Amino acid sequence: MAKGGFFDLEILAPILKLGSTLSGTFELKKGALAFEVSPLKVEAIRVQGIPNVRLFYEGRTFNIYHGFIEASQELLVLRGVSVQGSGVQGTATGEVHLEGGGFTSARLSLDLSFAEEFSEWLLGLLPHAEAFKLKEKGKFEGDVSVKTGGSWGINGVFQLEGDLRLFVDVKGERDLLEVKRLRVLSRQTNADISLHRDSEGQFLKFSGSLAGEDLKRFLQFGLRSLKGDFVYKDRGGIKAFFGWCELSGDLSKALEGLPLNMHTLRMEGKGDTALKVSGSGTFLNTQVEGGGSFDLAQRSFDLKLKGDGLDWEQFRSLFEKRNAFGGKGLKGRIEAEVGEVRLQGLELRDVKGVIGLDLPSKWWIDLKGGELCGLVLGGSINSVEGAERMELSVWASELELGPVTACLGLKEGLADGVFLMEAKVFSGEGGLWGEGSEGSLYLYSRKGRIYKLTALSKLFALLNATEILRGKVPELVGKGFPYDKFELVGKVRDGVLFVEEGVIEGQALKIFMEGKVYLRSGQVDLTVLVAPFRTLDVFLSNIPLLGYVLTGKSKTFLSLPFKVEGDYRQPDVFALPPQAIGKGLLGIVERTLRVPIKLVEPFTPK
Repeated sequence: MAKGGFFDLEILAPILKLGSTLSGTFELKKGALAFEVSPLKVEAIRVQGIPNVRLFYEGRTFNIYHGFIEASQELLVLRGVSVQGSGVQGTATGEVHLEGGGFTSARLSLDLSFAEEFSEWLLGLLPHAEAFKLKEKGKFEGDVSVKTGGSWGINGVFQLEGDLRLFVDVKGERDLLEVKRLRVLSRQTNADISLHRDSEGQFLKFSGSLAGEDLKRFLQFGLRSLKGDFVYKDRGGIKAFFGWCELSGDLSKALEGLPLNMHTLRMEGKGDTALKVSGSGTFLNTQVEGGGSFDLAQRSFDLKLKGDGLDWEQFRSLFEKRNAFGGKGLKGRIEAEVGEVRLQGLELRDVKGVIGLDLPSKWWIDLKGGELCGLVLGGSINSVEGAERMELSVWASELELGPVTACLGLKEGLADGVFLMEAKVFSGEGGLWGEGSEGSLYLYSRKGRIYKLTALSKLFALLNATEILRGKVPELVGKGFPYDKFELVGKVRDGVLFVEEGVIEGQALKIFMEGKVYLRSGQVDLTVLVAPFRTLDVFLSNIPLLGYVLTGKSKTFLSLPFKVEGDYRQPDVFALPPQAIGKGLLGIVERTLRVPIKLVEPFTPK
């Protein structure tokens, strides 16, 4: 049993039932052994002396020496023994009770100095300590008790680096954590805390202030300051808050992933579930401020907030996962005003709306107002079980085309003129521009010029190459193509804009169009009729081969048909035969000109 005068603790462990994680050696200097003998067995073994013990427990090494130790099958007594190893040193006095050869309880008075790694390791052994952190070096003087079944207690003073002191009286069991007293003192901190937490709920009482680094040193949550005088109860599902508190810091962990960092947050309660809240901070890296109410029992809120800016994709991603905010129910309404919303490279200004949450499965936004490059926006977004439905409305009145098109990222100097617009789109299963979408568009502009439009440039080039109009059609380069009126009427279905009626009335030409624009891909498929008039009248009247003139008694207009198709940025433009034109487009032309028309197939030299 002995090795070189030492006992192996692995030999004693089965007898004392100390567990498989304990090992080491045991020696008594100037020791004595006493026992009683009865038939067939030895009883009442007692040893005493100066210990020289080396323990290995949970991967750590501890040496116990000096002082005095007395041990029997029922009791282990320590008197002023020295403890050293694995980040701790000091003295211990107390008793360890044994029964049936096994450990039942211990109560020790300790005077210890410890390093950072020891305090962190020790806290990890305690139940219900997930909200706390302790990675400090310092001293502890007080009593520690431990019992079988997982119960424990600490009553004493922690003196940490600097001037921070923690006066602690706390006990715990498997389903219980009771902080009878936790007083925190330093030059900038003075607070008293008590807490009772069990399987039925919790009771928290706080009075005083916790500031700066003191708070960060022993709380997992990233708070920068906390002050107040309040009681919080959560018992049997009934929650209540009485008093007030003000705090600041990163609340993302406390709020189950909500990226909220508060400069100030004030909460007030009158003993029921309703809280009055107000404050300012950052949400998704933007400044926000406001206030409202929060109901603890219902996990619901009603807030009014103002913010500088918001990235739409970041905001939406908060709600896409089923476990958003811990997967728990959260209901509420936020009346929001945001100076700028960033959406796919565009900036929406002065956005106002209402955000509704019924998590984890539903959320919605009602857009009450906003501006995109001068366009007025409205609409809504509804998301149920991850499926989104969107309604978007756009209005414009007496705006200049040039600044708007440039702001939207189109070619600078594309066109000018005053315009008005009304558009509305309802998304389908494929999104705003996908399958199931529907809507309408009306655009009207007057007294403007078109400077850069590839389809129109190619069309004019073809017209100038015809035998009829060679060299008579103006180019877009320079002064551009002036128009008196530009009108477009269309419907949206399944992500396609069906142009029902498009008219550009210029001084030299009238242009009519119908067809399709595929909003997702940018492909176009348009049929175009060009009716030359005014300055071309004399020229055309001298071509008897055509049989129709723009002046005189016949009052008939010539119209030349074309097709525009392909990518809207570089479409193909080519002539069509007259029979390819449908009655719908002919009707548009005749209603506009109020005279009959004659279709002529453009002839261009090979």
